[in-house]
Order: sequence, then C-alpha cells, then structure tokens
Amino acid sequence: MKKILIVGAGAMGAAFSIPLLDNGHSVVLTEPYNFKLLKKLNSKKKYHPSLNINLPKKLKINKFSSDILNRNWDLIVIAVSSIGIDLIGKNLSKIKNKSPILVLTKGLKLDGRNLISMSSLLRKYNKNLNISVLKGPCLAKELARKVKSFTVVANKNINTAKKIGKLISTNYYQTEFSRDVNGVEFLSAIKNIYSMII
Repeated sequence: MKKILIVGAGAMGAAFSIPLLDNGHSVVLTEPYNFKLLKKLNSKKKYHPSLNINLPKKLKINKFSSDILNRNWDLIVIAVSSIGIDLIGKNLSKIKNKSPILVLTKGLKLDGRNLISMSSLLRKYNKNLNISVLKGPCLAKELARKVKSFTVVANKNINTAKKIGKLISTNYYQTEFSRDVNGVEFLSAIKNIYSMII
C-alpha cells in the first residue's frame, strides 16, 4: 500500500482517486480553492457534484496547506486547473521531501513570448522536482464509473513512468509510457484546441 496525495478535488482529481483506491492505496484528496466543494466532500456521503457520484468511503479528505505537501508521500498528484498551477508551484518550491510528482493538469501558459507546459512551469519554481505527466483520451466521468479508459504516463526516466503505471493501472484504466514529457503535454493541449474547432 502506497500513500498518495491528490491536490485538486475537481472532476479529474476526484475520479483519479478511484483506481488508486481500487489498487489498495491510501489516498488523501485536498482542494486549495473550492471550499464549497470541500464541504460537500467532507459530508457523510462524500457527494461530488461534477461526477454525480458518492466518492468511496476509504478516500480521506484534508484541507490544503503547504505542510501537507511536505509529508512523506509515495506520490503527489497535481490535478488543479491551469490557473492554479502557480500557487502549487510556489508551494512546491519549498518542498523538502523527494516525492515523485504526477501532473494531470492540462494546458499551456504564455511565458514571455514562449508557450510552456505545466510541468515546465512547475520546474521554474523547483528544478529538482521529479515530474511525470499523465495525459490521454480519458474523461473524468467515465473513469469514475470505471468505463475502460487509456492514458499515457511520461517521464524522462521510463522506469519512473512504469512505477507510476503500476500504482494506477487497473482492468478498466490502462497505461502506456513515454519519455517525451513535452511532446505528451503539448499534444494533449493542442488536441483540446482541435476538438473545440471541430
């Protein structure tokens, strides 16, 4: 059993807890912005309005703080919106542990004249972070209902990507692996632009 923190209790962050819990891990979900959502999740039923389901009873819900990031985690999952990535980056700049980071957040941000990915933005705050990214044709509502989904985990060290894959893979959530972190992130962001145009 591994100890996993998910930062961001929106649809994808909450749905991502389900395969982790099914694999027997201890999962803590925290939310840095939406206190109304946090209150709903802390209720007896743990109802998630975006997913329209009650989250598993085994899921622990904690208030976000910079201290929570410094606990001894086997994996920290970043699932905030792209707007919130700077706040997380500032908090990760002070992190003392060497927990691997998995970024679910999609998007690109303008940095001067350049577009940069979410993982690159986090590295601007702390160059020593061990960051992997997860992207794929997977919808949060489908994952929460255990509809068969596929995803890609990318890290420059393919063994790190595969270790994360072992934590999250189930019969309904299957993983592929890549060393091309930037390629996976940029294609994921561009895919959304094309789908909106179509």
